[in-house]
Amino acid sequence: MAEPYLSPPLPQHSRPVESFDPAVLATTREREHLRNVKKLINSAETVVTDALRGLSAAHPGLRVDPDGRTVSRSGGPTPGKVGLVSGGGSGHEPLHAGFVGYGMLDAACPGEIFTSPVPGQMVTATAAADGGAGVLYVVSFSV
Repeated sequence: MAEPYLSPPLPQHSRPVESFDPAVLATTREREHLRNVKKLINSAETVVTDALRGLSAAHPGLRVDPDGRTVSRSGGPTPGKVGLVSGGGSGHEPLHAGFVGYGMLDAACPGEIFTSPVPGQMVTATAAADGGAGVLYVVSFSV
């Protein structure tokens, strides 16, 4: 039986202690605050709107309404195609809005964090996806 191939050991890299400069670090209080940061958000009240504005900036091919909280394909509904709409609570991005695009969802309506979208959002998303052959709602949930 042939001997197994063993890769050579990786070199040990370490940062020399002399290169540590405490003057570059923030104050102790600022470091403590940064250590406790768990999320990168501006505020809990605007997190969904901020995320939708970011989605709009990153994907100009989507029609994003941050205030109405809907996302749809920029080309509009495809005539004769069953529209696909999904919606649900935000907080697990890119869930819902991240799947809007050609060959995927026609529209999505993200609700608040872990909260369902409101009926007005569903109506707007339905209108954006309706190509005359009906609209199918894709509902996702966890148990």
